[in-house]
Amino acid sequence: METTTTTTTTTTTSTDSETQSDGQTLTITITTTTTVTTTRVLSAAAVATDPSQETPAATSPARVASAANEDDDEDDDEDDDDDDEDDDFDDAESDGGEAVAAAPTKLAPVRLAMTFRILRTERINGRRFCLFGADNQTNPYRGDTSTDQALGLLCVSPPDERTPPAGLSAAHKTPGGAVRGVWSGRKANVLWDTVGATLTSAEEADQRCAAAFPGARMARFNDGGGWDFWADVTALKFGDRDPATQRFWVAIDDQRANPWS
Repeated sequence: METTTTTTTTTTTSTDSETQSDGQTLTITITTTTTVTTTRVLSAAAVATDPSQETPAATSPARVASAANEDDDEDDDEDDDDDDEDDDFDDAESDGGEAVAAAPTKLAPVRLAMTFRILRTERINGRRFCLFGADNQTNPYRGDTSTDQALGLLCVSPPDERTPPAGLSAAHKTPGGAVRGVWSGRKANVLWDTVGATLTSAEEADQRCAAAFPGARMARFNDGGGWDFWADVTALKFGDRDPATQRFWVAIDDQRANPWS
């Protein structure tokens, strides 16, 4: 339904003269202004048949073809990017599809919580692998990053590949006795833009991962040998994010360095 309002204003002036007893002439001028407002209500059917209400002409076939060609050119450009793969994630950062956290419903008190980063990446036979782990910033005892920050929630699937892929860097023992660089047998993915304070419990964090990536849960400090772990990240999408600068929320079971405790 459409409403059209039209306003018309008409002004009329009349003059009358009268001679007074003292010989003077009194002139009276009367001006009348009339305003008429007309409101026209058109039904949907009337609008459809009224030539004055027609919508702009549809895009011409030539313009549609041009737009389609532009889309094809963009697809070709993406394919060209895929052909220029290097050892990192050049062909997986800008193709979209990354999972982003929903708006928070409740918040835990802001505190410090532990985070990991990507320590190393390797590509083997078309698959991508990341070593997620602790760096100089990571504090698994008291936390290292304020939970009012929005970071990636690191999620991992159940282990389904016990033997490390051939060619993946082998685990090693540090002088202090820790075993680093252990293959987790898991696939990893990330729920981006997760405010730490919205992770109010381990169960809630695990549920978020499972909702975004069926069967997954929040990554743990000990998913490898402790301190770090290798995982398959072939399906991980970074969007326009730089992998080298990202930090990820990771849980730890025996310390109070989680977003919720």
